[in-house]
Amino acid sequence: MSVSPVVERLPFAAGATARAVLNGTLPATWLPERPQTVDAWRHRLQASRQAPIGRDWGWTLREAFAASGPAAARLARVSEGQGVVITTGQQPGLFGGPLYTLVKALSALALADHLERRTGIPTAPVFWAATDDTDFVEGASIHLPTATGTLSARLDVAPPEGTMLAAAPVDDATSALAALRVACGGGAWAELARVAHEAYAAPGATVGGAYVTLLRHLLQPLGIAVLDAAHPDVRRAAQPWLRRALVDAEPLDVAVAARTAALRERGLVPQVEPVADRALVFTVRDGRRVRATVAGARAALQGLGDDALAPNVLLRPVIERALLPTAAYVAGPGELAYFAQVGVVADLLDLPQPLAVPRASVRVLTPAVAAVLTRH
Repeated sequence: MSVSPVVERLPFAAGATARAVLNGTLPATWLPERPQTVDAWRHRLQASRQAPIGRDWGWTLREAFAASGPAAARLARVSEGQGVVITTGQQPGLFGGPLYTLVKALSALALADHLERRTGIPTAPVFWAATDDTDFVEGASIHLPTATGTLSARLDVAPPEGTMLAAAPVDDATSALAALRVACGGGAWAELARVAHEAYAAPGATVGGAYVTLLRHLLQPLGIAVLDAAHPDVRRAAQPWLRRALVDAEPLDVAVAARTAALRERGLVPQVEPVADRALVFTVRDGRRVRATVAGARAALQGLGDDALAPNVLLRPVIERALLPTAAYVAGPGELAYFAQVGVVADLLDLPQPLAVPRASVRVLTPAVAAVLTRH
């Protein structure tokens, strides 16, 4: 009996704000122009070849990528102004997190392949592993399909509040790994269980580090590089813009509030609600993030090291575009919606507005899952 899965395309379930981002009904200054032809995409790629960080971005971030095999070869082809990247990303989830994590990565790969074929410009897919995220609860559990239904796996010991997942220890993954072995069974999925055990049961493993290890094993052979966002080299490279976001915390706060109000006036729900007196930047000490206040933003710069800042959700796509020659970011429905607010942040920091495009929308039916659906 074949164990090959069936992949079914599904409608892209975007809300009203995400649809507005996609269909061009928002003001033209809010978002970059969305290419509609091969020539327009070629122009977009040519204009994106230079990352604001400079031509040496690949060398500067080489240890944060730690790329090998096809992923390293593809990065090398686009480095030093030769080409561009198509990015996507996700915060750490247990054993890779929801299926859409892999769907986003494969969507970035498919778009990069297509654009390179049609334009002749070297294009590489990059997965931004947001290991500087702190939401342990969201990333510590997963539901696994089995022949009899779903099986839950989770990590139970949470780190102190505000701990970046790159610094959050995997206290004990024994029961979670046992559940994964049951769900994987035999065949091709046994390799996933083996690699997950090596990543999550390793001495000193962290939630973010294990996630990166697993994703690199899965994605690098396909040519998809995985960038560890919490790596000190990433945070050091981002410092000029993170520091400016603190210096300009007040005008950024005003601009984001105005954009949020403008969305509401159009009958749209903002994806990101501004928090009173909270800047778009976190300070980082001993692996823990604390969101800077607008009032104390400039003072927060005093005595900080060169890797002691991190971006919030509205600033992260802008920082990514500053560090990489990103032509487009492959986003899910929720992410697309917050790009309605991201552009104003890029404008105030004098950085290119990032372009978001939708990921594929699919479900994957293994024979076991198909049998469960048939029974019910």
